[in-house]
Amino acid sequence: MIASQAGCWSHCRRKFYELHVAGSSEVATATVERMAKFWQVEKTMRGQSPDTRVAARQQASAAIVADLFDLWQQTLRRIFGKSKLAEAIRYAVSRRAIFERFLTDGRIELGRVDD
Repeated sequence: MIASQAGCWSHCRRKFYELHVAGSSEVATATVERMAKFWQVEKTMRGQSPDTRVAARQQASAAIVADLFDLWQQTLRRIFGKSKLAEAIRYAVSRRAIFERFLTDGRIELGRVDD
């Protein structure tokens, strides 16, 4: 079996969470809130088979993830390129493929669910 790299959503979330806590970005707050939705899906899927996890992720999380990337790409076009928000968005967008991998591989964890 060939190992493939997957993105750690906890690490990605942390970048947005810091901006959310500081109250400096509505986009960061929206990001944290949307990420919480797919973490909730993960909590309900603990202990389930990889196939069951993929099915739940496709049904509940895939649209949220697509929405996040749309939000980030739209936001990146209109904000200052050296801002903390732009850095967080570029981090996520440049790693899109590895962040989306959990949607098709039920063996992959998002990262720490309890963050």
